[in-house]
Amino acid sequence: MVSPLPIFSQPLPKVNNQKQIIYQAKIDEAALSSFMMKHACCYSFFPVFGCLLLQPCRALCCARHEAHLQAAAIKVTLYDDDVEVRAESYMQCCTCYGAGAPPQPQNHIGFCWPSPKMIRIIPLDQITDVTISSTFQCDRICITSTVSARPKDLDYGIDIIGLQDTKDFKNAILKQQRLRKETANGRMLPPTDS
Repeated sequence: MVSPLPIFSQPLPKVNNQKQIIYQAKIDEAALSSFMMKHACCYSFFPVFGCLLLQPCRALCCARHEAHLQAAAIKVTLYDDDVEVRAESYMQCCTCYGAGAPPQPQNHIGFCWPSPKMIRIIPLDQITDVTISSTFQCDRICITSTVSARPKDLDYGIDIIGLQDTKDFKNAILKQQRLRKETANGRMLPPTDS
């Protein structure tokens, strides 16, 4: 008997709360730390956003530690029918202009306070676009949805900086979307006479 192949070189899917895990993405601490340092130092030149030029100090003192905390707090999971981002609360340092903030839509500006706990789930059939861009040499993935929790939102989605293997995660989402469409189309086909 032939065993099933793992999906995208990941371990065989596990079942969690009646959902099948297809891909568990992880945060790249080194890339996220580098992004935070560059982002903070860049925006320190703007008086409104710069925390009186203290951002370079924050970057040098806090970026590695905060990247570690954020990587431990954030879970990004592709299930068989949706994508889920779960961010546990963690103590974040000054997030002027969003430097080092948790994934969108949670991007709070403040001083050394616990980040809010956040869960966002987007069903695969509502995902309209998955794009990857580079910001300060760190990959950012944006997953856009057709359906908004709030009617006034133009875009409802997930925006995450610093995922490992971003392209593999994007490909896994697109492949799972195709599989679900093919399965749905197969169910709709009438039985053939044999």
